[in-house]
Amino acid sequence: VALAITSVNLVPAGAATAYAAENATLTAGDYYIMNTATGRFLNGGNSWGTQASALEYGQFMTLSVVDAENGIYNIDSHISNGGNNHFVGAEGFIDGGATPLTIASCGNGSYTIANASGAYLTAPSGTDTTVVTYEAEKTDNSEWQILSREELIAQAVAKVRAEPNTPADI
Repeated sequence: VALAITSVNLVPAGAATAYAAENATLTAGDYYIMNTATGRFLNGGNSWGTQASALEYGQFMTLSVVDAENGIYNIDSHISNGGNNHFVGAEGFIDGGATPLTIASCGNGSYTIANASGAYLTAPSGTDTTVVTYEAEKTDNSEWQILSREELIAQAVAKVRAEPNTPADI
């Protein structure tokens, strides 16, 4: 089987292992956050590119540990409309100040991301919108995989190998 990758839209990222065990604590580092139900990535879109959106391509995000024992992290989106406001916030935008968010293992390799009110970061169902919102109830669309750069590339290569006659943007 021949494999031809025509482009890779990734930026260099010092990746750390996302999860070695079912309930492992995430370490600080660069990751791609992919919704488990939709296969789309947390990124900036809509509202001048600063609203949390579920898109086909990933944006590396940097996790920094605020309180590892309680699963509290800041998520740096690296997307800003100026100043030091470039973090995933509690209201669904990704260009806010550093906002502590709770990241909890679902026990299946996926995680939930919740704000201080306990609402879950949730990808939209269907294709009518890409806007990611915080919802009070956890659903399948509230689960996210937190992938290292290497894990993201491995998934993309596996997809291309599984469908060799179907073009894929990686």
